[in-house]
Amino acid sequence: MNSPLTGEQLFGTLPITHALSNGLDIFFAPEHTGSVVSVQAWVKTGSIHEGDLLGSGLSHYLEHMVFKGTKKFHCREIARNIQRAGAAINAYTAFDHTVYHVDGPAECTDTALEILADMLFHPLIKDDDATRERDVILREIAMRDDDPDSVLAEAALAGAFHTHPCHLPVIGLRDAFASLTPEQLRTYHKARYVPNNIVLAIAGALEPETLFSLVEKHFGSQPASALGNPYIPTEPLQLAPRHLTLRNDNVQVLRGCALWRIPGIRHPDSPALDIFSMLLGRGESSRLYRKLRDELGLVHEIDAANWSPSDHGILWTSYTADTGKRGEIETAITTLVKSILNEGFRENEFAKARRACLVAFLDSRSTVSGLASQLGAQTVIIGDPGYPRLYFDRVQNLTPENVIQAALRHIRPEFLTLCAMEPPPAATATTAATTTARRPILFEKIRLANGLRVLLQPVSGHPKIHFRAVLPGGGEAEPPTLRGLGALLATLMTRDTENHSASQVAEITETLGAPLCETAGNNSIALSIEALQPDCEQVAKLLADALLRPSLLEKTFFRERAAQRASLTEEDDDITAYGTRRLRELFFGQRPLAAAPLGRIEDLDEMLPSDARALHACLAKPENCVLAVSGDFDRDTLLPILKKQFGVWHGASPALPRPTTSPPAPVPTATAPATTGRVDEKRTAEQAVVFLAFPDVGIVHEEYVTGQLLDELMSSMAGRLFTIIREEKSMAYFVGARRLNSRHEGMFYLYAGTSPTHAEAVLDAMREEVARARNGSFTTEEIAAAKTCLRTARRLSSQKMGNRAMNAALNALYDLDPNLDSWWESHLAAQNNASLAAFAQKYLRDDASLAYVLSPKTK
Repeated sequence: MNSPLTGEQLFGTLPITHALSNGLDIFFAPEHTGSVVSVQAWVKTGSIHEGDLLGSGLSHYLEHMVFKGTKKFHCREIARNIQRAGAAINAYTAFDHTVYHVDGPAECTDTALEILADMLFHPLIKDDDATRERDVILREIAMRDDDPDSVLAEAALAGAFHTHPCHLPVIGLRDAFASLTPEQLRTYHKARYVPNNIVLAIAGALEPETLFSLVEKHFGSQPASALGNPYIPTEPLQLAPRHLTLRNDNVQVLRGCALWRIPGIRHPDSPALDIFSMLLGRGESSRLYRKLRDELGLVHEIDAANWSPSDHGILWTSYTADTGKRGEIETAITTLVKSILNEGFRENEFAKARRACLVAFLDSRSTVSGLASQLGAQTVIIGDPGYPRLYFDRVQNLTPENVIQAALRHIRPEFLTLCAMEPPPAATATTAATTTARRPILFEKIRLANGLRVLLQPVSGHPKIHFRAVLPGGGEAEPPTLRGLGALLATLMTRDTENHSASQVAEITETLGAPLCETAGNNSIALSIEALQPDCEQVAKLLADALLRPSLLEKTFFRERAAQRASLTEEDDDITAYGTRRLRELFFGQRPLAAAPLGRIEDLDEMLPSDARALHACLAKPENCVLAVSGDFDRDTLLPILKKQFGVWHGASPALPRPTTSPPAPVPTATAPATTGRVDEKRTAEQAVVFLAFPDVGIVHEEYVTGQLLDELMSSMAGRLFTIIREEKSMAYFVGARRLNSRHEGMFYLYAGTSPTHAEAVLDAMREEVARARNGSFTTEEIAAAKTCLRTARRLSSQKMGNRAMNAALNALYDLDPNLDSWWESHLAAQNNASLAAFAQKYLRDDASLAYVLSPKTK
């Protein structure tokens, strides 16, 4: 790989292993860079091991039931004890394994092991709990059936595999699942959840002797048990290509995939096929992306990846596109693959893929959770914790010819399965030049007596409903010395309320399959919840509790403040994220946008619970809030519910004990940077990151759409900026443009990740592209393509009711019309080279620019 990294840097030291007398194996990776730990219990059983009950989802059902209480712990105590230890617990079920994992401070290890052992070996599996949990999972199955991507993926696997159990969904077939009994759960648990069928994969800041003693204490008393091996049929050789079509009334775009059956990860060809899939479709410079998206304009997104469990696999390409293009896309994919198999890859493409393989591996080891997951996969799925060294030796010795030879053995026409989901034929456009879309349903605007703005968009056909409540947030709504307080408040509002503890909120929302979520942006904070239609009134009450009656407990405040602080610290480990943060500080100085929504570490350290209460009292008033609802509901039924839950909200607020949180007076639009010229900074890193920033207009400005179009032109993989810097001169790993905007001002910036030796040349190329914009040098074709991309992105986004609700609520918060589509389209259509040049001349000026170069320290 021509990598300067040593083997220990790549793979770390070999894991420390230990085995208990009952057959339970422990694989431990010491990691002392942070005092945290990930404890993972990998049970060697999954949906393919369900024997006579294949397709029932028995393994997934049991995973749920394990959390419902044990001999030692009530179900609430499991969550409470884990939470008190400062940790988090979760689980997932796959085809061939089930994993229970706890991540937290190193001090939580004893608690984590005690709880996991009792969950794995002594779950109660009560009949009434099983009945209640069956209803929860039936909701989950219904929600899965409403997700077009999940439905397509399951259909594709079922098309590619006819005999092997992975053609059946892990969660189970509805009727087969519904017929399961508690006794079948108990029987399956007794047979499969035994110590000699479990591996503990642990990574973190622990001493081996202490860890193994704790494992012996909690896991050692459970005896080994005879373990049968369920029969797993082998998939016969595929003899001809397969073609599947799904019709769905609720989709507006074409989703499709092309997949080839390949061997599993243990096969000697697996590394070569991984490299082939990367070359084919990983990233925006891949063959598939450049050909089908940039050159032919057939797809909006396309990629490729390998999925290779232990004994079988799939090389999978997936895409989204406008309806009516399926035939062209499938022909283009198969033609491109055939040409690659005949002509091979260029050496630079091959080198890029090998490096991407290395980077992906290193990224997977960047956290203790990633390390433990890797250990578990290596031991349970592959069967050898030393496999990474063998894998990368094989990758190191590959040549482009080796990769093509392996692909020729497995990427054959007869092994191909094509699958796509699209609307019924009547909904498909009749020409390639125009598409026929349903007229969007507008949001109805209602103002309650207390000043709350309510936006309602009833859309039938999808039995769910989304609530989104948006409040002012970001730097314009926070005290200047407490940046990040809004994001922290949003998190706290989803935790404890006057009516429910945080664990109760979690239990209710998870039972409903309706998580209560928070978001924090540069200009707003928001709470949202999405549920099935029958649960409408219950989730409306939960949302009202969060907005009106959060408890804002001190213990929760300090825990979440620490988590937010850790997120900021983690972001700074990434050179691009660090550079973006520093760019904001340099560009905006003391202005609100200088800090990201999560704030600044020094500000977080000074925050107190009283600050959160003060900000809530100031911001959480009905006249400040916009509540947007989109989904399948009856307007006359819903409105009384909203009035009942939110009509009692009053706007009076007490005096604030800390500096006022009232928004400051708006700054003039497109304000000059606080720092202009050039700033150089050194940091321990291998690469350099280059930024070139200019003033930009605010969101409510009449030229905002012009900036959107210019952003797309400079971000496109087909654009001149990317073509010159990335493709023709190979000077950067990534390059593009972005905008950062508040209501009244913003920053338009170009960025690139490059080598230190190319930093100056990249900066010069950026300045040339900006000069080109000022000169009005974009072609008619470039502008038309960029407009099409913006329209498509908007259309794709509007498929989700949550996106529709958020966009409408933000528009209303900014005192714009919630239904902006027609206005936006007319403004976009009116843009041309003259308007783009005028925008660039006015705002992208050299005398108002900031060049910021973050480069490696000299070794």
